[in-house]
Amino acid sequence: MSFEIPPGKERFFSDTKQKVELLIRKNILSGIKHYELQGWLNNFSSPRALYLAAHLLDAFIYRSPDMLKSMRRHMLEMQLAAALQRSGYKVPITVDDFLNGLKEGNRNLPIRFVSVDGGFDKTPGKSGAALLRNFREDGLVNKGITVRPEDVAKLPQYIEWLVLVDDFVGTGKQAEKFFKYYGVEQWAVSRNVILLSFMAHSVGVAKIAKDCSFVNFDCAEILSGSHGFFASIPSGVMWGRDEYNSVKDVKDFYYNEVLLSKGVVLKQSEFDLDLTIAFNRTIPNNTLAAYWTSKGQWCPLINRG
Repeated sequence: MSFEIPPGKERFFSDTKQKVELLIRKNILSGIKHYELQGWLNNFSSPRALYLAAHLLDAFIYRSPDMLKSMRRHMLEMQLAAALQRSGYKVPITVDDFLNGLKEGNRNLPIRFVSVDGGFDKTPGKSGAALLRNFREDGLVNKGITVRPEDVAKLPQYIEWLVLVDDFVGTGKQAEKFFKYYGVEQWAVSRNVILLSFMAHSVGVAKIAKDCSFVNFDCAEILSGSHGFFASIPSGVMWGRDEYNSVKDVKDFYYNEVLLSKGVVLKQSEFDLDLTIAFNRTIPNNTLAAYWTSKGQWCPLINRG
């Protein structure tokens, strides 16, 4: 059997395209322009391919700049405050006092924010560094209480809390590489190390809990295997998104027909998370390449920031 459009789903593409165009027009998908959507749809050259494109659009999880700004405030006001309290930090009388301290950058505060990025091993994951820069641009965290990871060893002893921020934790492998490269476990001997993220996959949450227990990890939203684009129905082999095609047929069509027809050659792995997430122009490494790659003749929906 091959990948097919299920009976009764002939209008799924046109209906989904109309919905997405409305979201762009209303500036809800504010990081995507109409010409970018059309350019991306031009990658799909048959009715079956457009049916798959409609599912990619329907599954797309997008966080706009305004949403991200609210998420950053939530990270400080809720996630960080709770994580600090759990680890014994003497929080000021009010949340406003605490937030003002971060904003003013009082160097007497026993907290430093540490930049997390992939520069140390030349990976593309620089979202942590970008996120910390966003905190500064929002006026939420003063540059005076931020530090590069290579400079942590130079901090005075009264700095008892180190806060790492990232937008997404996927498999946890990149975080683990960062921890090993900079000796974060050694940091935790004399300091409390906190890692905060907007989202995380259950795979990464489990890995950090098991292999990196020296880090106090908190995320606002946890995704599971069911959030993967190719997830099957419970205890079955059929694709969960239409319950008509098999997961194998969908994957084969995606990799070996749609992408390959545009010169995009990708290796499949059983450890792929197959996610559909974008944080404006920052896209997690575990998000499907169909949204962002520019290999071969493929036109991306979102250019990776």
